[in-house]
Amino acid sequence: MLITLAVGIVAIAAVFALDEVIKSSTGEYKLLKQYQRNRLLVFMNQDSNNLTDEGYNLKQAQIAIGSGGLFGKGLFNGTQHSLGLLPEAPTDFIFCVLAEELGFFGVLALLALYVALILICFGIAYNASDLFGTVIVMSIVGMWLFQILENIGMDCGLMPITGIPLPFVSYGSSFMVVNFIMLGLIGSVWSHKATLRR
Repeated sequence: MLITLAVGIVAIAAVFALDEVIKSSTGEYKLLKQYQRNRLLVFMNQDSNNLTDEGYNLKQAQIAIGSGGLFGKGLFNGTQHSLGLLPEAPTDFIFCVLAEELGFFGVLALLALYVALILICFGIAYNASDLFGTVIVMSIVGMWLFQILENIGMDCGLMPITGIPLPFVSYGSSFMVVNFIMLGLIGSVWSHKATLRR
């Protein structure tokens, strides 16, 4: 994991450096668009951005999470979302809406449901009848874990803002259909194992 993290940091630094060289000759960035650069720069230096520049989304997300307190403001009573201050609330920043309306304990309940889902999937993968079934389940678990960590991390300021949705919570019909297809694959692996036992 440390090697992967180090390679990622070096790769990002190399892309920034190469883009600067390209800009000096052509006058514009080619590898990263300006908004992509701004998101990474905001993530690396969050304190330098106020509510009027590129750090707006992150600041509003953190305000929404903090204003929820322990028990939240109640369903549909979140001010950041209802006043339109929180951008992309139904998709990218849905965790902030939940944190503001349900509070710390509501967020803990959501995380407990995710942990239960992941642990059940681990059990299915461990008991799968063949390696292929294990690979299917663990691939889906890896995808879900990445999406959960990235979405919650970007809302809290621990990860760059990328627009990755939160599984089973973010709005989006195609995204929800894909998640249910993944559940169907996991159920198929479990069902195949149960059939073999009979």
